[in-house]
Amino acid sequence: MKYHYIFYMLLLLVISFSNCTEEQEVPLPEDRFLKVFQRATDTPVFPIAHAQTADNGYLILARVSPRSTSSSPDETISSFYGGYLLKTNASGEMEWEKFLPQQYVNPVGKILINGSDANFICMDAASLGTYILSVDLLSGDLTTNQYFSDYQYPLATTLTTDGGIVLQHYNRTNRSTRIVKMNANGQEVWSEDMSVEEDVEDALFSQLVGNTDILPFFVEEANGMYLVNGFYNFSFSLMFVNAADGVRKGSVIGNRLSSGIRSAIEVSGDEFAIAVFDPLETNISPSINIATVQDNSIASLETSRLPEISNSQVAICKTTLQGKDVICYAVTTNSQQVKLLIFDPESQTLLGEQYYGEGYDFNVQDIATTEDGGISILASTYAMGRFNSPVLIKMSKEDLEELTSQ
Repeated sequence: MKYHYIFYMLLLLVISFSNCTEEQEVPLPEDRFLKVFQRATDTPVFPIAHAQTADNGYLILARVSPRSTSSSPDETISSFYGGYLLKTNASGEMEWEKFLPQQYVNPVGKILINGSDANFICMDAASLGTYILSVDLLSGDLTTNQYFSDYQYPLATTLTTDGGIVLQHYNRTNRSTRIVKMNANGQEVWSEDMSVEEDVEDALFSQLVGNTDILPFFVEEANGMYLVNGFYNFSFSLMFVNAADGVRKGSVIGNRLSSGIRSAIEVSGDEFAIAVFDPLETNISPSINIATVQDNSIASLETSRLPEISNSQVAICKTTLQGKDVICYAVTTNSQQVKLLIFDPESQTLLGEQYYGEGYDFNVQDIATTEDGGISILASTYAMGRFNSPVLIKMSKEDLEELTSQ
């Protein structure tokens, strides 16, 4: 009997240890999730950017459908896209949402997170000038950090490693793309104008009031330079800009406004991961050498067509898995799902892929790395089949490593 008792006690200890081990392996809510946000109103919002905040939650920035239609830049101040913010906790649960006051229009990516500070850039509805707005992450309250009346039509921005900001805006006075570097205090360090050889204001205005799709303006920091995607010469072009003084080194010149670079990040040196758009399709290359000190034609870039990718936004980021750099693409498929593709940039081999959103109409907007070594993907969908709403997808580093080891 004594031996039976000892046997049962040992068996219980084994079962308890096994249960503890299994509990430790259960992922935490913040490790992975897919959230389709049910909002308080049915006003359509179109997410454009997101970022992880100091509390490990997420801040989402979106455009709101223009409140009225217009055909002229001088007709009405209420015709531009409005703005919207949504804050979540670390598990992706909504904490608050906020529509921007009507004077703040045309918000642009990226969200500028610097420690506990969260800022973003938008346009004044009347003057077309640029605001840097600060967000209280607890309440959603907004304060004006900076306002620049001379920086009209803000189009894209990024935070630099020195805590400064690079802004791209369209200078309607001299018809140019202006690139401005500011320090951490919002003071201009340098600015450079990239000549635009024809008046594109009407085309730009048409985009900002929702009559046509907004072109993929962006600014990315690279090694010793900035990648600026915007108007240049007669085309929509990617410009390689010297980080020290803003002087343009080279470019990838698109075919007028109908084809060009959709997204790009530096892999290393003159190697880049890119997506290219034209009227019919989107092509990609997880690693392509581009001469950054000369003008290149978009037609000269060798890219690959992935048949199931829709001709829409492509988001790219670089992360490290098992000690090796990989390139992550988030794309929208023809069946309106989110597809994640992970590539080895050296061999351009596809290491793994994953689909999200079966049964939904998902559209990719943004991708970012997270503090735990994972990634987050921002998308949009028609919530309850009626109105556009944000979607947030989170994958842990372990999820990504498992995906690429299959």
